[in-house]
Amino acid sequence: MSLTFERRRPPLMLNQGTVAAANHAKAIYREIGKDLVVDEKAEGGGTDAAFAALDTRNPVIERFGAQGYGGHTADDEYILLASIEPRMYLATRMVMDVSQDKVK
Repeated sequence: MSLTFERRRPPLMLNQGTVAAANHAKAIYREIGKDLVVDEKAEGGGTDAAFAALDTRNPVIERFGAQGYGGHTADDEYILLASIEPRMYLATRMVMDVSQDKVK
């Protein structure tokens, strides 16, 4: 038996479905008076979400987690408690809207 370790993070590539889902998420967030930052173009870099997107044409969106600082670094990592409820609302609404085919 042999093991192969790969040190890589593929970029998260955009497609039309991803852009539509991101725009839908931004609209939901605006309903509660928040601004969701979603990049208009792929910037490279690596993310676990990119692995989910490798073998599918379905939308995959990054940055739905709680807001904070220092994630996955040696710096002091923290989340903003005030971001938990709005992000949970966003995730819940996205699941509801996708399941009802409202995301185009």
